[in-house]
Amino acid sequence: MKRWLLFILKSILTPLRRWELSERRLAEKAWHESEARFRNLLKYIPGVSILGYGTDGIVRYWNRASVQIYGYQADEAVGRTLADLIIPGELQPLFAQALEKGKEATLSGEILPPGEHLLRHKNGSLVPVYTIHTVVCLEDRPPQLFCINVDLSERKRAEEERLKLDKLESLGVLAGGIAHDFNNLLTAILGNLNLAALESGTEEVLSRLADAEKACRQAQGLARQLLTFAKGGKPIKKPQQVSDLLLEAASLALCGSRCRGEFAFAPHLWPVEADSGQIQQVFGNLLINADQAMPLGGIIYLEMENVFLQNGAAGSLPPGKYVKISIVDQGTGISPENLPKIFDPYFTTKDTGTGLGLATVYAIIKNHGGSIQVVSQPERGTTFTLFLPATEAPCLSSSQFPLFPTPGSGRILVMDDEESIRNLLDKILNRIGYEASFARDGSEAVAAYTKAKESGRPFSAVICDLTIRGGMGGKEAILELKNIDPQIKAIVSSGYSDDPAMADYQRYGFSGVIVKPYRISELSYVLQEVIARPGSCNDRDQAPKLIH
Repeated sequence: MKRWLLFILKSILTPLRRWELSERRLAEKAWHESEARFRNLLKYIPGVSILGYGTDGIVRYWNRASVQIYGYQADEAVGRTLADLIIPGELQPLFAQALEKGKEATLSGEILPPGEHLLRHKNGSLVPVYTIHTVVCLEDRPPQLFCINVDLSERKRAEEERLKLDKLESLGVLAGGIAHDFNNLLTAILGNLNLAALESGTEEVLSRLADAEKACRQAQGLARQLLTFAKGGKPIKKPQQVSDLLLEAASLALCGSRCRGEFAFAPHLWPVEADSGQIQQVFGNLLINADQAMPLGGIIYLEMENVFLQNGAAGSLPPGKYVKISIVDQGTGISPENLPKIFDPYFTTKDTGTGLGLATVYAIIKNHGGSIQVVSQPERGTTFTLFLPATEAPCLSSSQFPLFPTPGSGRILVMDDEESIRNLLDKILNRIGYEASFARDGSEAVAAYTKAKESGRPFSAVICDLTIRGGMGGKEAILELKNIDPQIKAIVSSGYSDDPAMADYQRYGFSGVIVKPYRISELSYVLQEVIARPGSCNDRDQAPKLIH
């Protein structure tokens, strides 16, 4: 009986045991398949670093995004302690706390509250991430710890750019008004210096006047930097071959320097819509910085090429055609703590610096619809990379103003609210052959123009100041003047370039533009070019509307 019972039990238990083993194998197989699917899913999530490690802190899993974010390949990371790889010193206690909680964990879940941290890249830089620490406890297995990091680099860069723009706009409210008045003063100073030079014959006096004019031009450069911060400031852009601007800026900035430029320009560079003065100012500031970073001399590499940017390839720039400009030095570099602040207004590490140079560069490039990026390592050099949008428009031939004014003839009406400017232009216009009349605002200009037209002695051209305190300015006056004479030849002038009428003067009904302060030769050139042009820039059917 006993044998018979054992036989029966064996007959029952053996299939059960086999079934149990089979079920266990199937469960293990399903687990391994599930784990493989899970790992494959984690491997390809973009921008999310997922690190698996044990309670000993040794890395066991390192997905593809971790390679991109931290610079270590998977075979470099797996088997090493996470603290040695990416955890900086200030986060070591927090990491140790995570390991202790992982050892004590009995249920899956978070072991530390989520938050933003700076983790260490292979090159030593810090990467901003949003971090979640979790522990996963599985049957028959030790706790598995996971560190999930979402890369915040692009978001932080976008926030920094918005902050920089906010700073520039608030500074521009003050800077724009100061620069406008400053340029009016410089116009009177520069014009009188030019007049004195025309009337003086002695070499010694001419030399002193030239020195004074040089100082005036330096003051104009400072005013131009202030104007760059003006809220809504618009560059006066024309199609330009930007390589010519860089060559000219390099010849001036590196004159007498121990450094030399080495140029590598791709053939058939696309033109860009640019304000030549502002872009040369950008190149000049960057080249001076590169030169000062190499006091013992060296090579500054200047490179240009055509690129087509995809969406997101250069920050917030839209996709399209761009000219890429790189300025590379081998100098002292910029420390990691200063790198985020170099474009801030008035930030400088130089004893004699104003802190406006790179802030001006940043504002100009942004106003041109471009982007500027910087990479630097202390004692290894700095690379500034600029992207400027290309244009299909052909480059215009840049006529240089003559050194001396060319005599002209005709009647000129000048509308300006500054008495010093009116007195100066009375002398200048008479000196170069014109008969001048004056108005203090748009209303007086309309009355004077109407009277001259009815008398049979019309004006050959009108110079309109754009901004008139307490009266009708140039943009409003041209609307009424064109109703009187659709063929009027009007030149808009201002010391404040934030108004779109300066950058797109033809759209507003003007035939020419001249920016204060200006030389006598510049004024005579613009007058002759406008007066000699047949007709007007707009006919009656295309009379401009006031654009807000």
